[in-house]
Amino acid sequence: MKHKKKGLLELLSSLYRALVDLFEKVRELKVRWKRLLGALAALVGLVLTVCHLPAKQQEAVPPFTDGSALVINPAHSAPCKLTLLDGTRVTLAYSSFIRYQTRQDGNIREVTIGGQAEFEVAPDMRPFIVHADGIDIRVLGTHFNVMNYAGEPTTVTLLDGKVQVMNTKYSKELQPAQQAIVKDGQIKVKKLPHPKSCLDWANNPPYFSFENDSLGKVLREFSRWYGVTIDNPEKLTGDPVGGIWLRSFTLEQMLRCIERVQYKSQLKLEKVGDTIKVIKLP
Repeated sequence: MKHKKKGLLELLSSLYRALVDLFEKVRELKVRWKRLLGALAALVGLVLTVCHLPAKQQEAVPPFTDGSALVINPAHSAPCKLTLLDGTRVTLAYSSFIRYQTRQDGNIREVTIGGQAEFEVAPDMRPFIVHADGIDIRVLGTHFNVMNYAGEPTTVTLLDGKVQVMNTKYSKELQPAQQAIVKDGQIKVKKLPHPKSCLDWANNPPYFSFENDSLGKVLREFSRWYGVTIDNPEKLTGDPVGGIWLRSFTLEQMLRCIERVQYKSQLKLEKVGDTIKVIKLP
């Protein structure tokens, strides 16, 4: 009986020591995680500070002879916000421009954009028209996003109100949560389950976020952010890309990240001067 009690006490003592050791290890791990999380928080804070620096805007001064002004938001810049004379609010993405009137006269309000912009059009009896690479978006008072980058289809996403998307052949009227895609002269309209996602860029996120996006789309996003061109003469498509990476990374760092995703395709992504070269490995 005494042997049984002694054995039980030894077992309980061993369990107690094991629990104490486990507690100490958990405590040490917790301290390490706190330090790691603190460092990560400091890094994120630094990145947010850098990424939210004011955009380097270039405005034509004095205005052009027709009374218009030009605002260019260059690559690697935060979104640029401006308010037009009629009260319309515009948020301009990086690598984008807007040309607008600096005086209120006539029976129409017109702007021309290249790149991407969010519009919150002030109600007015005069029509508001956005010109974007061969199409016109006609509104009275509404909230929408236009993406019109070179080499990509023009998209118009409506969040509130109504807009009419027109070119020389076709005309489509959008309802809220619809998107018009203009490609090869055709205008196609689709319903979006999450239309506000088209404005993610306007919140100035400190990261790139891709979800099974084509390599071409990813590289075009890099070309706009870093202000470079793409050289892909063989039109290599690669594998879909998914992941989140900080915008504070250099282009070389980003290309190394995307190369790891492309291990099946055996692609090399190389920065040469102001160009991203897409190369098939032998």
